[in-house]
Amino acid sequence: MEMCILGMVLCFQFSFIHQTNLIKKQQQVAQRELVKKAEENKLLILRQKELLQAEVEQRTSELQVAKEKAEQANRDRLQFFANLNHDLRTPLNSIVGYAQIFQYASKSTQEFQSGFQAIYESANYLTSLINDLMDISKIESSSFELMPDIVNLKALIQSVIKIIRVLAQQKNLHFTTAIDHHLPDAIMADQKRLDQVLINLLGNAVKFTDSGDVHFCVKSIFNTDHSKEHKTVTLYFEIKDTGAGMAQDQLEKIFLPFRQVSRKDKKQEGSGLGLSISQSIVQLMGGTIFVDSVLGKGSKFWFQITVPLIKEKNTAIKKNRSNSDFYI
Repeated sequence: MEMCILGMVLCFQFSFIHQTNLIKKQQQVAQRELVKKAEENKLLILRQKELLQAEVEQRTSELQVAKEKAEQANRDRLQFFANLNHDLRTPLNSIVGYAQIFQYASKSTQEFQSGFQAIYESANYLTSLINDLMDISKIESSSFELMPDIVNLKALIQSVIKIIRVLAQQKNLHFTTAIDHHLPDAIMADQKRLDQVLINLLGNAVKFTDSGDVHFCVKSIFNTDHSKEHKTVTLYFEIKDTGAGMAQDQLEKIFLPFRQVSRKDKKQEGSGLGLSISQSIVQLMGGTIFVDSVLGKGSKFWFQITVPLIKEKNTAIKKNRSNSDFYI
């Protein structure tokens, strides 16, 4: 009997010790798991802290860059308006001066004609400055809109060529053209704005070229996708010159408003808004003006836009093929 009781006690003690050891092991495992989880959470928190810190630093850097750009834009505006003060006063002084001369002095017909020409050119320059200011104001306020209408494309290009040929002849430059013979007669576009872009790009080419060539190229690519309701044509325009050219750092700034990239040895007349306005117009037409330039060797500007074709029977456009000088 005593042996039976002793065996039961020993069995109970062994079971108790075993259960105690098992509980201790479970506690140790649970403790290790808690420590491991705590370490993982600590590492996760540190990683999130690093990511947050990196994001804060990135945002701070971006804000700093944005601040510097805004400050630079503000300095550009101040410089622009300082230059504009001079640009406005010069033609105004010319107009006022000649008006006073005509009022108090007797002049010959030739002298009158010369004076009136100076007044006319000064007034045109003032008008151009005012138009540029109006355009850039509309662009910055997002109120600049295109007014598409039926356009006689060949007549528009011919008109541009005639204007630029006169400017090139005044500087003894060789002006050449390569106009696609298969250009459509009529398209839907904003004639005034397309003309403005071409005159600006070609005018700049002439302005910054003292000797050599200015070349104007126009090509057309007809859309063969018959699934579209209206047929379209892609027009490619390219202007090349052998002028002053630009350095790489200048190319990054030429389309910014209130920036004028010019040669150091000569002050070029103009508001410095033309390229920025032209880029905005072309972007509204669905394209982008690209530029490639080598300092001292010349520049090339090009862009392409896709516009709707207008059927000939729906237009009142008259073909004029008598001018053989148009396609060169």
